[in-house]
Amino acid sequence: MEAFDVKIVFTSRIVNRQHPAANQMTQSVLPGRVTEGAGSLYLTFSDYIEEAGEADYTIKIKEDEAMVRRKGALPMRQRLFIGQPMPGTYEAPYGTIVSEATALKIEAFWDRSRRFGEARLVYEMVLGGQYVGQCRLDFRFTGDTRAVSEEKVSAVN
Repeated sequence: MEAFDVKIVFTSRIVNRQHPAANQMTQSVLPGRVTEGAGSLYLTFSDYIEEAGEADYTIKIKEDEAMVRRKGALPMRQRLFIGQPMPGTYEAPYGTIVSEATALKIEAFWDRSRRFGEARLVYEMVLGGQYVGQCRLDFRFTGDTRAVSEEKVSAVN
C-alpha cells in the first residue's frame, strides 16, 4: 500500500427538501492522505466540527460501497451500499443514535501519476428515525510528488 500526502477540499452538503431551513453546507481545505490498497481508496484527514471540536475521518471507497468513520468529536460509523439501507451509529453528547443511510452515488478517482483525485458520496440519511436529508460529501485532492511508506503511515496514526 502506498500513501500520498494530499490537500483535500472537502465539501459537505445536507439538503432536506421537506425542511429547507435545515439545509447545511460546509467547505474545508485540509491536509490529509490518500492510500490505495486491497482494491479500495482511503482518505484520511482531520477537521473541526463547529461547536463540537476536532474529528479524525477515514473514508474508504470500493466500487459500489463505502465506509465513513469519524473519531473524536461526534464519533460516527456509517457503511454505504448503492441502493441498500445500511445501519450505522452516531455518538451525540447525550448518547448513541442509530442511523440508516441509503447510498445513491459512490464515486472515486485517483490519478497517482498526476497526484489528483476526486470522490463523491451521495446518500439519504435517517438519524434516530428522523429523516435528515440527502447528504453529499465531495472531496477533491491534490498531492505531493513523494509517496509516504506504509511504515510511516502506521507510525503517524
